[in-house]
Amino acid sequence: MVHSRGGGAPARGDVLASDEALVVTGRFPRCRFSNLVLWNPYQMTYDYARRQTSLNRAQTALEPDGSFRMIVAHEDPGLPNWIDTEGRLTGTMFWRFFLPEEPPQTPMAEVVKLDWIRGGG
Repeated sequence: MVHSRGGGAPARGDVLASDEALVVTGRFPRCRFSNLVLWNPYQMTYDYARRQTSLNRAQTALEPDGSFRMIVAHEDPGLPNWIDTEGRLTGTMFWRFFLPEEPPQTPMAEVVKLDWIRGGG
């Protein structure tokens, strides 16, 4: 799974190792629809019919303050808001929103070890 390590260079990425997770935090904007979705290098969605490869507001377990924490990983960490990479090493994570009523905030992302996140991190 390719992700940007900051610096605003979405074409630059690193491979998400099998023992790592990408933790994405942020807030959904007030809008008609918003989600975080994984795409392959050809901008096609992963198998959303059989796997959880995206999350929208209705599907996401929100934190008490209304923010979200999503976990992108190759295997289920046993926590809410897991997005399945299908074991793919490359791809794109896309933050979509439709008819926002306010400027959307950029989500933050951090690579962590799966053991850390499972331990309550």
